[in-house]
Amino acid sequence: MDSDKKKILEPVTSFAEQVWEDDEMLRQLDGYLQMQHIYNAAIREVTTKLQILDEEFQCRYDHNPIHHMESRLKTPRSIVGKLRRR
Repeated sequence: MDSDKKKILEPVTSFAEQVWEDDEMLRQLDGYLQMQHIYNAAIREVTTKLQILDEEFQCRYDHNPIHHMESRLKTPRSIVGKLRRR
């Protein structure tokens, strides 16, 4: 009788474990997305300040010390790849 109960409960238990794992993954993803938003905002803030400084130098000294700026935020896949290489 115990083996019959196990056979009946196994799919339910497996489903419950999968739901819990999915829920945990969603929480981690949400945390990552919040952190990514903060980093992206910081990148934009620093970029804006550097652009303002560059424009100020152009006006005051007729000189642009910053010729070109680029910014980026690594993708999750790129971050994981780098962690695996280290």
